[in-house]
Amino acid sequence: MKAPSWPVLIGSTLALAVAAAGSLAYRLGAFKEVQVERRFDGPSFVVSKDHMGPITKSRR
Repeated sequence: MKAPSWPVLIGSTLALAVAAAGSLAYRLGAFKEVQVERRFDGPSFVVSKDHMGPITKSRR
């Protein structure tokens, strides 16, 4: 059995790395739309975005 050539191995590794990075970015929310809410809260304006996820549980 003949081993695959170097360009095939490099291309396959690169494709796997790009797919893994894209999957990770998607799972972390890199492609989600951000909706900013502006409201008057006392003497200043507050600009915020609601966040739901593990960070809200781990640092309280």
